[in-house]
Amino acid sequence: MESMTITPDTTKNKNATVQVGPVVKTEPAISASGSNKEKELNFQNQLRGISLMMDIEVAIRRAMTPHEQHFLLVNELLRMIPYRTAVAFSQQVGNMVAIEAISGLSKVDKNSPFALWIKKIAKYCFANHCKDPQGVVLSVADFPEEITKEWLELGSPSGVWFPIISPSKQLKGGLWIACDQSLKEGDIKIVQRIVETYAHAVWALEGQNKKPWSNISFTLNKKKKQYILGALLLICFPVRQSVLAPMELVPQEPWIATAPTDGVVKDILVAPNQFVKKGTILFTLDDTTLRNDYYYAKKELDSSIAELRQAGQKSISSSTDDTSAADLALLQLEVKQKQHQMDYAREMLDKIDVKAMRDGVVIYADKTDWIGKPVKTGEQVMKVSDPKQLEVKADLAIDDAIHLPDKAPVKIYLNASPLSTLKGTVKYVSYEAEDVGQGQLAYRAKITLDEVSDESRIGLKGSAKIYGDYVPIGYYWLRRPLSYLKKLLVL
Repeated sequence: MESMTITPDTTKNKNATVQVGPVVKTEPAISASGSNKEKELNFQNQLRGISLMMDIEVAIRRAMTPHEQHFLLVNELLRMIPYRTAVAFSQQVGNMVAIEAISGLSKVDKNSPFALWIKKIAKYCFANHCKDPQGVVLSVADFPEEITKEWLELGSPSGVWFPIISPSKQLKGGLWIACDQSLKEGDIKIVQRIVETYAHAVWALEGQNKKPWSNISFTLNKKKKQYILGALLLICFPVRQSVLAPMELVPQEPWIATAPTDGVVKDILVAPNQFVKKGTILFTLDDTTLRNDYYYAKKELDSSIAELRQAGQKSISSSTDDTSAADLALLQLEVKQKQHQMDYAREMLDKIDVKAMRDGVVIYADKTDWIGKPVKTGEQVMKVSDPKQLEVKADLAIDDAIHLPDKAPVKIYLNASPLSTLKGTVKYVSYEAEDVGQGQLAYRAKITLDEVSDESRIGLKGSAKIYGDYVPIGYYWLRRPLSYLKKLLVL
């Protein structure tokens, strides 16, 4: 039915007419069409968002192991909401907190500074925000000083805490999402929905993996005893212990080109990876200050020499004047001092052109990074190394710091040459662990290569398999689980 409008106005004009008829829309048809398209586009975006959320939920439910569930939770959420880091935690016996997964990492170093700090946040949230399943938005002001003092280095401006509560109302863990900007209310609801799905999936998988002890038969017949004996013999079989470490080919005993004095790099005359001969000028420093110092010292020397000459003539004319003789001696000392100052200025001026002290390949990053950059005396600018004199730098993780015999054998697998293998021996391993980036600690190992192939060059990366002592294969298999168990018992 068409809409009708009646507009009587008899109070002012008795002859006013009553208009009856359909309301005419004055908006152009193009505007209505554009509005419909916008609504349709919004509807399609909503459908895509719902479909994506359902895909994530299905992936979490289909995961066959807890590790897969943790990994999907912290990484798949990034497809729907923006955040910097997501960390999944589990609460274990005795209110212990364990990191299960960190977004963007396939393996978690639980002894890294970031891991130790984020566990403090989890412990605080488990103690104070474990009953609100809707998610709690937190900032640095909400935490105690022992956490906030490391916040600027390791944290983000904002974070949201989601407790993971199973259908049986048990606290299974928590999810911490660190953001550069606060999450919107709609994003928090999306995360809460997926966290609820994750909690149900974890609860279901735990129930599926539980086996009733009554179904296990402890009756040992002769055949079972043989199997057990064979298994015991197998786990006692000796194998050589080994660990993998990321590595890089680096120059062996390179000559380091440093700044001879304080100044500014004026120009670099060689390109990266260029082969140079001994005596080739590598780079130059700006000579403005040093040249002015030299001219000033030379002028001072000329002035002192002129004064000495005048004093000498005066002493000849008055040979009995002891004062003139004393002044002459002082002026001679002053001339020597000015001469030394000029020689030093000349020596510094001659050093602005830094030359190679050996034949080799020039190693530095980019020419534009150095031109115009101020440098201090002794600051490294580049290296010159023989391309055939290489060694290996490897970063041995803390958990893989096994006992290594003298000259432990090593196999090198380069990423650029997966089908070839290089051999070498361990030269030394650093006494203390070093920060190797991304909050990871590792022991620095240097490895000497037995021979260098034609494909080897400075900068290539890969993996180093370092061999230790012979151990029973059972210990080889259980070394990591035993180490993890020991940490739990100590903590």
